[in-house]
Amino acid sequence: MQAERARVDAARKAEADASAKREADKKHKSKVNNEALNGIVAHCNSDTVDVTPEIAKAVVEAIAKGLIPHVKIRY
Repeated sequence: MQAERARVDAARKAEADASAKREADKKHKSKVNNEALNGIVAHCNSDTVDVTPEIAKAVVEAIAKGLIPHVKIRY
């Protein structure tokens, strides 16, 4: 009985740890993607070129999904 309880507790802890790790990874990727988005907007906006945050977001999403050849985001 005690061994079963310990097994269940270990499984719950493992799931909680995995969930926390997924959440931390999601936050980290969001931070990196937002930094890339802000960099694109800051670098590309000038008198001749105007990149909106929406366009930059679409570019970052395409890169993150692997849709742009030869370009990757390192998390």
